[in-house]
Amino acid sequence: TLERKFRGLRWDVAPSLSTCRAEVETTRQRGFSIDEGNYIRGMTICSAPVFDSHGRMSHALITLGLSEQMRRARWLEVAEELKERAVAIGTHLGNPVADQVQGPVATTRKSAGARRAPAVK
Repeated sequence: TLERKFRGLRWDVAPSLSTCRAEVETTRQRGFSIDEGNYIRGMTICSAPVFDSHGRMSHALITLGLSEQMRRARWLEVAEELKERAVAIGTHLGNPVADQVQGPVATTRKSAGARRAPAVK
C-alpha cells in the first residue's frame, strides 16, 4: 500500500501522508512531480513517470539539484521537459495514451506542505 511504502522512506522532512497522497494524485494528473527539500534537505527533485504499452509505470526520469541554485520557475520548466521526454519514451514503448496527463502541478515544500504552483504554458 502507499502508506506502507511512504512509512518505509527515509525523509529528511516528511510531509503528512495526506499530502503525499495528494501529491501522487496530482502527479498522475499532471505527469510530473517536484519535491523541494522534503526527501533530501536542500535538494529539489523532479520526476516524471514513463508508462509501458500496458499503461503501467515501467521507468521514471529523475533529475535533482541544489534548491538554492535554481528558482521555482526554472524547476517547473525542467519538470515540463522531463514530462515531455517521459511521454516520448512511453510512446516508444508502445503506450498509446502517454500524452494524456494534464492538470495542476503540485510541489511539496518542507515549510508549507503541499502547495499548488501556476501551470506552465
